[in-house]
Amino acid sequence: MIRRKGMFPHTAWVLFFHAHAGGSESHNYATMWLTMTSRDRQTYYYNTKTGESSWSYPRTSTHHRTSTRSMYDAVALNEIIATTGKSGGGDRTMTGIRKTNNWIKRILIEKYCQENASVLDLCCGKGGDLLKYKNRHIRSYVGVDFSGESLRAAMDRASPIISFQHRFIEHDLRTSAVNLDHAVHLVSAQFCLHYFFESEATLRMFMSTAARNLTPGGHFVATFTDAAVLRGLLKMEAERPNTNTLYDLQRVDGDAEDTSISPYGSKYVFSCGTTITNSVEYMVDTQELARVARSYGLKIVEGGNFHEFLYWESVRDSNRCIHARMSRKEWEVVNLYRMTVFKKIEE
Repeated sequence: MIRRKGMFPHTAWVLFFHAHAGGSESHNYATMWLTMTSRDRQTYYYNTKTGESSWSYPRTSTHHRTSTRSMYDAVALNEIIATTGKSGGGDRTMTGIRKTNNWIKRILIEKYCQENASVLDLCCGKGGDLLKYKNRHIRSYVGVDFSGESLRAAMDRASPIISFQHRFIEHDLRTSAVNLDHAVHLVSAQFCLHYFFESEATLRMFMSTAARNLTPGGHFVATFTDAAVLRGLLKMEAERPNTNTLYDLQRVDGDAEDTSISPYGSKYVFSCGTTITNSVEYMVDTQELARVARSYGLKIVEGGNFHEFLYWESVRDSNRCIHARMSRKEWEVVNLYRMTVFKKIEE
């Protein structure tokens, strides 16, 4: 984990650590695969030559980048199979990370989503935040995602527990904007903004959907990868290779380092657990994000790395605590992300 100016020592965080159990490691020099056993006895495969990683026995391949849509379709299908008893269930090695990420999202929703509010959830995936909105007693919800399988999983999740008005729209937010027939009080974009920094056109398309559907005074809450942390890790890679088996980060032809030409298109390949596998993503330039947001009448009211957010939320309210035990490797994964909250300027 990279320490930066303003970072706090581990003792300051409201978090409990336990040692990550060391796994066995063997080398297959013919295929360049490393195999490691995780603490819950799952086997993780990592290719030192291509950067490919997998939680199942890998196929021989030199092509290790994954279509974002197919990746999320596959994750949703695996979850459906697991819930019908045909599989062993989800990735338990990521439990602490999921709990912490959900804690952060819950706090953000509590802060910026009022009772009886209307919500637009961009890149909603399998509807993992539906219960959080139910607990806030919202009036209506619209979820948008380009993965049809994810939306089917979201509808299955919603039907037995959700009483507020809700609908789902299958749409690729990179190609055209979504226009609702009503303005919403909250727009949410969780763990997805880094897919839209491919170009200024794709970012503006995404931001226009958020802004045009948001009522003046409403909030837009986003979480995404922290480019400062990712770039630091990539620079350190030559002298100290990544030993964290929970994630893999690979530079793509030097793109992730070069910000002198354009703030867009800084590409990298990322894997994390079984949810994100060899995913092509883009560094988020926060200054450019703020500039584009201002052009749509959105101003930043809060922002920071997840570690910083967790610390300051515990300072503001000592009763808030993360109910998850994480290893240091899990804590490093949490450090890869940041949050930003925008407010639409009132006319």
